[in-house]
Amino acid sequence: MTQRKSPKFRPNKVHTVFLEGVNPSFPIAGRHYTLTHSDRTGDLYLSVGLTYNPVQLERPYIRFMRDEVRGVWLAENANPGSAVDGGTDEFVTTFGPTVQGQREDGEPLFVTHIYVHVSGGRVYGRAKQRDYAFQKELPRALRAIRHADAYLFTAHPELDDASIVVHFESDSEKYHRTEAWGRWKDYTIPLLRKR
Repeated sequence: MTQRKSPKFRPNKVHTVFLEGVNPSFPIAGRHYTLTHSDRTGDLYLSVGLTYNPVQLERPYIRFMRDEVRGVWLAENANPGSAVDGGTDEFVTTFGPTVQGQREDGEPLFVTHIYVHVSGGRVYGRAKQRDYAFQKELPRALRAIRHADAYLFTAHPELDDASIVVHFESDSEKYHRTEAWGRWKDYTIPLLRKR
């Protein structure tokens, strides 16, 4: 992963809501993130649930801008399916009932799949500009998710080693791609030094 520079992260600008069926430490598999923001205030709004938060995604501004960040935790040996324009989050196991994709203690390894909408459908901005904006802002979005869901990582420290896979969704082949964006430990917030 190349080092990506992003705007300064401000933890006090992150607002988190845990939806029904999810608490700060469980479940892991199928845990969905819906991250939106306010251009005016710089505040970030994260919903953690069993699905993406439809109320958050249906706001007219969000539907027009399509600059939300969506994410889901899946077992390492699962196929994330497609999340383009509200597509399915259902997944199928690709390796069957084997030990592949498990830790030594038999627990599954997890991967977080992140989805961003670069182009296609009615969306504000050209694909090149949107791709650049996501490349620039995504590290801050990942820090916000890691910070807002910090208790999950405290309860399950092995998740800091989980991979992050980003799916850039576009109707243009040039911008439609999947990239590895490191591990969650790459997005921890350093402790503030006492003065």
